[in-house]
Amino acid sequence: MPTIKTRVVTILYLLIQGARLKQHPGNMYREVWVLDKWSIPFKEGCLEVRRKGDSLEVRGGNFTIELRPRVISVDGSTGISIEGIYGSRRKVIYIRYEGIKTLDHCNEKIEEVDLGDYIVKSTYLFTGSYITIITPGYLLVDYVVITDDSAAVVVQGKRSTYFEESGRRVTIYVV
Repeated sequence: MPTIKTRVVTILYLLIQGARLKQHPGNMYREVWVLDKWSIPFKEGCLEVRRKGDSLEVRGGNFTIELRPRVISVDGSTGISIEGIYGSRRKVIYIRYEGIKTLDHCNEKIEEVDLGDYIVKSTYLFTGSYITIITPGYLLVDYVVITDDSAAVVVQGKRSTYFEESGRRVTIYVV
């Protein structure tokens, strides 16, 4: 049984990390701590990963990508192109942007965040670092790869994709 001091230190740590208290879904007399944001390493800093309902947001200093069912929004974009993969039933949406500025303040960095339906993984190679996001089926997107200057969104070739650009914001609709 943890002491009062241990529980207070644990609660303070969770609050600093951005957790919030909510009732346990199966037992109304029990409370659980829910962490809504994580820091994932990217280059020398980190990017922030947030979960909001059925959407996921990855944010840097000058870049934000939000994945929602059938909609992808990117802030900080400089261009977009859609290409089919030769010999495959997939197509790739390339979103270009200036180099991502990482966040200065990072919580504890986690290499892989598994949220059940989303998996966000940070990878370092000799060519640079990148982040892979594996998405759930209801999103209609297979996966997303984020590099320093572009993002690749892979969808099934039979899906229709539409996009609108407004300044440095791009919204992609997958139907």
